[in-house]
Amino acid sequence: MQTSQPQSILPCVFCGQQETARRLSAPDFDEGKRQFDLVACRHCSVVRTEPLLNGDELAAYYHAAYYGGGERKFSRLAEWIIKFASRLRARNLIGYWLQMTQASSSASPVVLDIGCGRGTLLRELGRLGCSCHGVERGDFPLDEHLENVQFYKQDLATIDFADNSFDIVVIWHVLEHLNDPAQTIRIIHRILRPGGLLVLAVPNFGSIQARVFGRHWFHLDLPRHTYHFAPDELTRHLVSQRFNIREFHTHSMEQNLFGFIQSLFNMLAPFGRPNTFYRLLKGGGDIFSYIRLGIWAALAMCILPLAMAEYLITRMLNNGASLILFAEKNE
Repeated sequence: MQTSQPQSILPCVFCGQQETARRLSAPDFDEGKRQFDLVACRHCSVVRTEPLLNGDELAAYYHAAYYGGGERKFSRLAEWIIKFASRLRARNLIGYWLQMTQASSSASPVVLDIGCGRGTLLRELGRLGCSCHGVERGDFPLDEHLENVQFYKQDLATIDFADNSFDIVVIWHVLEHLNDPAQTIRIIHRILRPGGLLVLAVPNFGSIQARVFGRHWFHLDLPRHTYHFAPDELTRHLVSQRFNIREFHTHSMEQNLFGFIQSLFNMLAPFGRPNTFYRLLKGGGDIFSYIRLGIWAALAMCILPLAMAEYLITRMLNNGASLILFAEKNE
């Protein structure tokens, strides 16, 4: 990847150093009109997006179309897949926690989901007997169907959670959105109980998929993704913050397969708006939008065998497009 001389005076939130090297430039996710640089800290190698937008500038990218409304954000088939994946994720998460802590199967862990979105995972955790709490942005459209969930629409740093409050903290594809992920990790350590479980997922910037597709990679999601993590850098920082890494893997079928398909579309059709198939999957529009969705879906089915091959190979190599990590809080 391309490098350049140091270009930023903003200190790295992880190590405090200022020197950076440009890794690549890529367009914004929604329109493909504005270019952003991805720069790596020369000291700790963590990659961030520049320019780093302020709150008001960044809020413009979290528009109503990004969030979706009510129960639906995508087409019915995509929504079913998301809910099914959330059900499996909730069961696996609780099973992992029970095995780690050797708690009784009737235990009711207290769970915090940071960046909980529409509460899809929390609904499933609630059905499994968890006491559920969720945090989202202040401008997030509140879902009226979030029953039995304590919902906080504000920045995590402004919430007065007591020390050692939660058995499990989930931050699922959210850490990369934050302007200060290092601060968030410190807060998570404080509010987790000793021996508590952190479940964290981010796009794997060190993956084969990210390297092959480069500026066309679907999971860059610029400028909403302000930081970009590879396994070595992220695990090293978690260990420095007194977490014990119990396990990590890089396979997530729904994330990795779709990421490959849309990234290949972006690469083969580099002009115009990127991520067209993704936008069509979100539904809405007139009859012509559904016709276009059908055409893109047919093309996606042609690509699916190649995407599945990439998924299986990178799963064996543990170098897939999603980094999923389980860490225990050290006392």
